Amino acid sequence: MFKFNSLSNRLTTIACFLIAVILIVVNVISYYESKQSTSYYLEEIQKKTMHDVNYMYSSYSNSKRIIIESLAHSLSKIAYNANDREIFSVLDTAKRSGGFDTVHFGLEDSGKDYQIDTKFNLHNNPNKFDPRTRPWYKEAKAAGKLIVTDPYKSIVLNGQVVVTYSIPVFNDNKFIGVVSGVYNLNTFSKDVLALGHSDSSYAGVYDKDGVVIFHEDQKRML
Repeated sequence: MFKFNSLSNRLTTIACFLIAVILIVVNVISYYESKQSTSYYLEEIQKKTMHDVNYMYSSYSNSKRIIIESLAHSLSKIAYNANDREIFSVLDTAKRSGGFDTVHFGLEDSGKDYQIDTKFNLHNNPNKFDPRTRPWYKEAKAAGKLIVTDPYKSIVLNGQVVVTYSIPVFNDNKFIGVVSGVYNLNTFSKDVLALGHSDSSYAGVYDKDGVVIFHEDQKRML
């Protein structure tokens, strides 16, 4: 007849209890190790995403800088001898290759402005439009080198968030004007931030004050 109070039954009960405790402890340890491992890999994925987005941002920005610098170099060679059609042709090539929404070339002496957006516009009456009064012109002239504005909402582009790349143009060390390219950051966000997009995550770029600079949702920018 089975006797619970026998020594062997007591030992069996204690052994089963200890095994159950050991299994619980092992499962708890395994759970926390798995949780830590998952957190580590998620963090590494986020770091890799940040690295990739930063690399693409740098690549994008450098390509815009190079195109604007090359445009200024080309204009410095032809500005005094080329006709309006030739200048527009050079500006149009830079606009297309750089993906700019608008390109301006303002002249210091005459106040003339060559503008390309969806069409070619020649402003040759400074009383109506004087590029020399515009921030993109004055800031580049004062700096004496390529400048990139902080992101801002463009009135001309219906509130689109943009940055402007501007650089002074010189001919034989004489300042002759400023050329600039306006770039839509919504395009950048779609092209670059897609690297960090998944079913459960997205990438965004914020400044030190927490202002949204780049985001897939354009309405959240700035």
